[in-house]
Amino acid sequence: MMRNILVFLILLNSTYSFGGNVSVLNYGVTNGSTTAYITAVASTPINTYLMYICDTSGDIVKIASGLTTAATDLFTAPVSGCAFYNLTTPIPAGTQLDLGVVNGSNNSTAKTGYNSMSFFQ
Repeated sequence: MMRNILVFLILLNSTYSFGGNVSVLNYGVTNGSTTAYITAVASTPINTYLMYICDTSGDIVKIASGLTTAATDLFTAPVSGCAFYNLTTPIPAGTQLDLGVVNGSNNSTAKTGYNSMSFFQ
């Protein structure tokens, strides 16, 4: 198993360049909500072609770009898991990324867990 993970990471490293930035949001500090977006990443570090996202809130969370008052939905994060997202249209460096909760298990909010995003070029 460890050998397969190592081979995968070597292949990933030869295909994409890591942006050197991992953003982590703690829902215990900043609650996600079904009524408003929250800023997860104020400015993406690089032009992003691939993202690795983990979310442990237990809720369906959508990733959006732009200002929180006029965000455009991009995709949903995995529920209590991690996934790679190969983007057909790259996210430009300097883009604000936001989170919106689709179904909050705690009175329409995500109050526990973490969301992390890794950026690759």
